[in-house]
Amino acid sequence: MERPAWSLPLRLTLTAGALYCLGARCLRGVAGWESVREFYQLDLSQGASWALFGLAVYAGPYLVLAALLGALWGRSPWAGRLALAGLWAGGLLCLGEGLTWLARGINGHGGYVGAEPLLALGAWLMCALALFLARRRV
Repeated sequence: MERPAWSLPLRLTLTAGALYCLGARCLRGVAGWESVREFYQLDLSQGASWALFGLAVYAGPYLVLAALLGALWGRSPWAGRLALAGLWAGGLLCLGEGLTWLARGINGHGGYVGAEPLLALGAWLMCALALFLARRRV
């Protein structure tokens, strides 16, 4: 089955969106590293296991974006599996970011609220489109 003509422009657009999310997350993390370190409790004062958990939660959105890029440009049957894994993980991270944002907004806390909830939602939607593209390829 031949790919539709709109497949390549959509993949390029999704790749640009994923790279934008990646760049925005990196810039936000570097600019407010102290807030990031405090929010995710990345110091060893709480213990090494808690710091590893915080690091895994912090790295989660980056892994979702990596799965998205792999799903967009992968040629094997794993592309669909990567997109599905990114969709599930991205949805959980989006829910977590949204709930954190809501809780901190209700509490009146204006500081760092984790990763940008809209970027997490964008990555989740892009994973859904990547899954659609992966299912169209045979």
